[in-house]
Amino acid sequence: MEEFDKQIVRAQRMYQLKRYKEAIGFAKKALAIDIFNVHAYQTIILAYTVLRDYEKAKEYGEIASKYNPNSPEILHARGLAVYQM
Repeated sequence: MEEFDKQIVRAQRMYQLKRYKEAIGFAKKALAIDIFNVHAYQTIILAYTVLRDYEKAKEYGEIASKYNPNSPEILHARGLAVYQM
């Protein structure tokens, strides 16, 4: 398994376990390897939303939309963040 895959799997697993800060950390490590990855951004946006850090969720949503403007996953995550604000 490649390093990127390890990081994104860990991020998603931590999110499932409701360990959101750890999920964010692993997802950011994944982004350091692949800055365009939709799943890493989605994990970060959703985790920040659950943590009620809406500014960070918004920030990462805007970055993700620059790289992936038509991604349904990013649009959905951003929509949830805005809805929770």
